[in-house]
Amino acid sequence: MILREYEADDCRETAELFYHTVHKVNAKDYAEEQLNAWAPKEMDLEKWNRSLQEHFSIVAIEDKAIVGFGDVDDTGCIDRLFVHKDYQRRGIASALCKKLEQKVQGRTETHASVTARPFFEKIGYRVTKEQRVERQGIFLTNYIMTKEQIKAAFFDIDGTLAEMRSHAIPDSTREAIRRLREKGVCCVLSTGRHPLEVEEENILPGLSFDGGIWLTGQYCELHGECILQNCFTGKQLTVLKEFLGRYGRSCIFLEKEAMYCNLVDERIRREQEKIGTAVPPVRDLDGLEAREILQAVPFIDEEEERELTALLPECKLTRWGEGVVDFLPPGGGKEQGILAACRALGITPAQVIAFGDAENDIDMLHLAGIGVAMGNGEPAAKEAADFVTDRIEKDGIWKALVKFGMIEAGAV
Repeated sequence: MILREYEADDCRETAELFYHTVHKVNAKDYAEEQLNAWAPKEMDLEKWNRSLQEHFSIVAIEDKAIVGFGDVDDTGCIDRLFVHKDYQRRGIASALCKKLEQKVQGRTETHASVTARPFFEKIGYRVTKEQRVERQGIFLTNYIMTKEQIKAAFFDIDGTLAEMRSHAIPDSTREAIRRLREKGVCCVLSTGRHPLEVEEENILPGLSFDGGIWLTGQYCELHGECILQNCFTGKQLTVLKEFLGRYGRSCIFLEKEAMYCNLVDERIRREQEKIGTAVPPVRDLDGLEAREILQAVPFIDEEEERELTALLPECKLTRWGEGVVDFLPPGGGKEQGILAACRALGITPAQVIAFGDAENDIDMLHLAGIGVAMGNGEPAAKEAADFVTDRIEKDGIWKALVKFGMIEAGAV
């Protein structure tokens, strides 16, 4: 397939393609009188040609025939995007749309038909308004949909960038992040991990990032500067310490410059082994109430989780393993870290793409303009995402970034 700019000689062929596509492909969503009003058999070809020449217009060529076309105006509105009825689902619309978006280099908008809405949603557009438009006295439903240019990308580590136990990172993921940063996209980690363990255990060798949403959003930095720090109160820590003592449960405590646990048992060993991470050193909890604890990681079952939630309902718990949860101060969460990063960067969440795989990624995936769940992720994360990509080891991150036009396809 070849993409080239529209020429005046393409006028009649594109008009005929438009007519036949509307009357065949869109027929499942619109009545015959609506189709006739939208795409009449007799068209003003001079007006059609003029409108395409006034816009940035491109055609897709295959076997010396036009199989698709699209155009975008100076405001960033994609006016038309049509693919020949016999060439549907071959990636032609995606290729055309990507080229139009590259021309705009900013926020794009389209008025999508009922038929086209799912396609645009899959490539990152969101409905801002449903409307009824009039064509020759006949009303048709369509949707105003918008897509922001992505300025920042946030990545969970375990189960997203790296495999759970081995921490293996595909070469395609490394290359994808390199290309994003080369294009000026701010790349930030978003993880429940502490920066100390990532550094000490060399979990992400050879990868560079512009910042980190650490400890599930409790400590966040961007370009080396702290942009958010959120700690438990002394009263909350007292309740947590008493709860752990009552059940004899292990718990990891995370400060800005330290991480430790209260005791080592089989549960903490098992859950840490699952993610390929060592059990931190043991430290006495005397005076815990006076420490600046950013996050706790209690190794508790679901029944104990419900009790802890009842004791401290203002705090947030998110489960990431069979016998372990992240326990966060009020206002905590990866999404809060992303909001802080957006404020620091001067962008909106609509200009963010986020990748995750687990329950503690759900709010982040909901917040981002494009939320991507890994194919190896948990069902709840997949349900929350705008798009489910392939598994880590099958180049999931690379494939998603190619799909959304953020990096070019081709050999890694």
